[in-house]
Amino acid sequence: MEPDSHLPSQAFCPNLPSDAAPILITTRRDPRGFVILWQDVLDVFNNANYAMHGTKVVPFMTDGNHRRLYPWRIMHQPDIVLEVVLQDPKDHSAPSSALSSVTHFYPSPAPAASSSSDAAPTEDTSLDYDTQSTLQQSDGLSISGANRPRSRFSTSGDVACEIQLPSTRRRPYSGASEQFAQVMDLNDEPGHLDAQLSTMTNERQLQVQVDQLSTLTNNMVLEKLQEIQDTQKQLKQGQKELLNKQDQTLNRLTNIQERVQAIINQTYELHEYPNPRLFIVLPKASKRSDTHPRSLSKQFRLFFLCECGAHTAKEGSKTLLHLANHEGYDLDRPAKFFEKYGSYVLTMMDMIKFGSTTDGTIIPPLALFHDAEEVEMILKSLGNSEQSIIGLVNETINYIEELKSPHRESNLSAKQMQPGRVKELEGADLKQLESYLSIRNQQGRVLGNLYRTVTREGHVKWVCQDHYRESHREATRQQLEEIIETNGGQFIEEVGKIEVTIKSSVAAKQFYEALGKARGIHELHIVLDWDASLDDLRKFEAAITKAGIVHLSVNGKALRHSPFDLVNRLRRFDPILKLAANGRIQSMKIRQFDKFFFRISEVPSMGTSRLRLLSIEGPRLTKSPSLTTLNRILNQSQSMSEISFQYKDLSGAFDQILKSTSKSEVTLKVNLWWEECYANAWFSQGSSESLEVKLDARVLNLSHFKYFSHSGLLTKLHLSIGNDKPNLSDLLTRNPKLSDVRILCPSYRFLDLIDYVKNKTSLFKSGPGSAHPSLKRFECQSGEDTTDESEDILPLERLKLTVTISSTSRRDISLDINASSFQDLDHGDRLTKLLREHGGSIKRLDTGAVLSDEQVAVLRDAVLKEQEPKLTMLVLHTKSLTTAGLKSMDQIIKRSKDLKRISVVTRDLHDDAEQKKLARVLRHNDKRLNELVLSSFLLIRGPQDIPKLTLYRHKLPEMDSLVLEHHNNDDCYTCSDCQWIVILISSPRHPETVNSSTSANSSAVSKPLKSIRISTVRFTEEAWQMVFEAIDFSGLESLVFDHTTLHLKELEELADCIEGCEQSTIPLRLLNLSVVYVSSKDRAKAMKVKTRIERKAPMAKVNMQFCEPNDSYWP
Repeated sequence: MEPDSHLPSQAFCPNLPSDAAPILITTRRDPRGFVILWQDVLDVFNNANYAMHGTKVVPFMTDGNHRRLYPWRIMHQPDIVLEVVLQDPKDHSAPSSALSSVTHFYPSPAPAASSSSDAAPTEDTSLDYDTQSTLQQSDGLSISGANRPRSRFSTSGDVACEIQLPSTRRRPYSGASEQFAQVMDLNDEPGHLDAQLSTMTNERQLQVQVDQLSTLTNNMVLEKLQEIQDTQKQLKQGQKELLNKQDQTLNRLTNIQERVQAIINQTYELHEYPNPRLFIVLPKASKRSDTHPRSLSKQFRLFFLCECGAHTAKEGSKTLLHLANHEGYDLDRPAKFFEKYGSYVLTMMDMIKFGSTTDGTIIPPLALFHDAEEVEMILKSLGNSEQSIIGLVNETINYIEELKSPHRESNLSAKQMQPGRVKELEGADLKQLESYLSIRNQQGRVLGNLYRTVTREGHVKWVCQDHYRESHREATRQQLEEIIETNGGQFIEEVGKIEVTIKSSVAAKQFYEALGKARGIHELHIVLDWDASLDDLRKFEAAITKAGIVHLSVNGKALRHSPFDLVNRLRRFDPILKLAANGRIQSMKIRQFDKFFFRISEVPSMGTSRLRLLSIEGPRLTKSPSLTTLNRILNQSQSMSEISFQYKDLSGAFDQILKSTSKSEVTLKVNLWWEECYANAWFSQGSSESLEVKLDARVLNLSHFKYFSHSGLLTKLHLSIGNDKPNLSDLLTRNPKLSDVRILCPSYRFLDLIDYVKNKTSLFKSGPGSAHPSLKRFECQSGEDTTDESEDILPLERLKLTVTISSTSRRDISLDINASSFQDLDHGDRLTKLLREHGGSIKRLDTGAVLSDEQVAVLRDAVLKEQEPKLTMLVLHTKSLTTAGLKSMDQIIKRSKDLKRISVVTRDLHDDAEQKKLARVLRHNDKRLNELVLSSFLLIRGPQDIPKLTLYRHKLPEMDSLVLEHHNNDDCYTCSDCQWIVILISSPRHPETVNSSTSANSSAVSKPLKSIRISTVRFTEEAWQMVFEAIDFSGLESLVFDHTTLHLKELEELADCIEGCEQSTIPLRLLNLSVVYVSSKDRAKAMKVKTRIERKAPMAKVNMQFCEPNDSYWP
């Protein structure tokens, strides 16, 4: 507490002399108010004893236990002067004597006139403990009964008090009268008395110091004890936390072991295991040029593992899991990858960090990186030579853990990432894995340079070449490969797959011998292209069983009716069916065996069968023996999970299967089909869980519809009708689980069905209490039969009504209308009626070339009247509309807030009037246009041929699709002719686009095209090269060249441009080359070019139609 010049002061004066001037002492701040430290008083008044105000002693401040606060202090007494009672007045200028210095310690006697006997009794006032002790220690001193004036005194106890001494008589003090008498007898010896008083004062001060030291010591001891207790509590809490952490660690390690065991011991069948499944992910070195946030710029690399184990280890030994001999693959889309595979990768990273042990396989902690060369290879591929492997492993784990943090936006659900839970990869997941990898210079489509093998238990594993070679002899493999090549087949060693066509029994014998010697062949697709006898098929059955084939597809297209069938008593195909029960095959497809079930004498015992999938298709499977044999197979096979069967009598076959499975407890998927019709059902515990049926009245009569509609088992129905009128009310009433109904009808029936839905309000209700609680969607469609729901596509000749029913039984009706569908209708006013009554419910509209100005005006009125128009997609044809119709269309576009896609079609680009209309549409909608379709019968050589148009890429920033069509066989585009095409299809960064943008003084940026379609257009070789180089493959998803002049040279140039894209893989989904002129001798080269394209675009469906260069496929 330091003094402050702004604080108030307290006035003090000594008690002697009485005329001394007051002295001001500054106060101090204290939680209780302003105080004066007693040391500040002692600094001014030496030997100050206490302070008084009038007749009262000013008390020292104490704590809650009545102990003086240290340092000593008294409360501030504002506006008064306190007297300081001094122990030794000689320190001041006032006159003093030894006797006067102590007279204030003793009581005053009674007045002389009063008698002791007459005195009134007075209050018994006792000295405190400190005073008694001090007096008792004054040896040889006593005070006799001399007259004394009334006085005041202060004790050295905890509380200073005021004593009113008796005025009539002196009450002797217990145990001290003799000492007082001695003191009084020495009145005439002031020097001796002064010494005694000094000794008493020193002893009192010493006692005070001892008391203070004792109090301070006690406080320190208490504080130390409190510290010890706090430390003990912290230790106990720390021990508790440590035990909890130990328990959490043990639980986590146990949890990791369980998850690792679940993955390692997870088994796959051959048909569901297309790619390796064990892999780890490590972070790549960050690039200084990265300006994106960490979540966007973080890059990773994936490394596959060899699935070695008991199946590759020698007897009595175990195998260490190790990395595949491959430098790994970069992840193209890390965020999406971890969203899908995050929990799986986390388990794999924990496995290699903490280690694990499974049957036949040991995984010590970080054992994958015990080899220095492997570590060097990994760090080199990651571009990170400074960080340790354990640091990289921890970085991946921490990254995935951050993704599941509730404070981060991520589709990685907490449920997916919670402890004890690991998502097992399904076959579909493994198939998609490749789409996330950056694949460069991959010689084959097998990832990680791994080989597929199958264990004795029928489980698929992917192992490295060393482990594969240990189990397969090189000489026998080469011999098998030569025989396969001789028969025009293909041997894909990495996956253990053979595709071959055998044309004779001699070739079959050679193939069987080589197949029996070789090992590691698990999948066989074979065509028996000769009229094999019963003996030939028995040899085939023996060879397949010996080779241990797991997946078999056999085609018997050449096995026709033979006169020996009667001699063999119709047992010719018994060996084929016997393969299903050999205890090895898991998946079997039997194709094109004529009258297969008629040539089966008995069904083999299926007790040891591992068959899970059986598919039988072929001609003339139409009679009851087929169902009888099928019924026997189902009754005997307990491992069957899926059966596919081609049979004309769909309802009869389903009824037979329903009876066969009624007492079975297996889960079975049944696929029945005939041409375009099918019935797919899922059976579990003897009952049908779901039934999806598609029937076409042009293929099967409506008796099948009647059977399925009366079954009460339908969950989905797709029905194609003609003039027939099925009873829809009866259908919905009889099938309470029916949730989805699709009806395909002719255009002239479409409007009738709209009226039916509009009038049957009660029929289309869902939810509790409804007659149709499961109904969610009712769809009626005319024209093409398609399920494509893409917002970008509206098939021609298409009318579609969709009724969706919410849980609140609210109906939402939307229409897809292609006006071209009404071209052939006799009732021209029906389209107008449809637009007037349901124009506001139209979701997707294609005006075709038939919509008139008057009909557009009717549609405009309906849309403006609708509170929330549903229009989301518009295909606008300029041909049938005038300026008035285009103005009405502008109002429709402006009113439709949900309109997301606009396509503009101009069929006569060479016509001046069409150019003017197209220019007007582009001028009003250039910032919203998404697709442009340009067609012409004349060669468009550039701006000079389309003077009314200014076609620049930057002026159409939202355009993502371009279609170019030319319908003149005699025209051929040269480099100079196709400059305007290059501008439209090129990347925003392409020189042609940049130059056109610069010349137009525009800074707009256009997005890359997603779809390009060039149809019936001829280009010279140089023009093809220019077009290919202009295409931006970084965002392109669909590329179609339909009936153009592509040859092998152009195909190779296209592949070069695709491979030259900076991205490791491109997002291309479809490449359709309808005609490529390639000679027969160059077909192999063309297929290699196709493979190059597929490597760069792993997600693309590549379709190529080859024809001889001298043939003409030009339309």
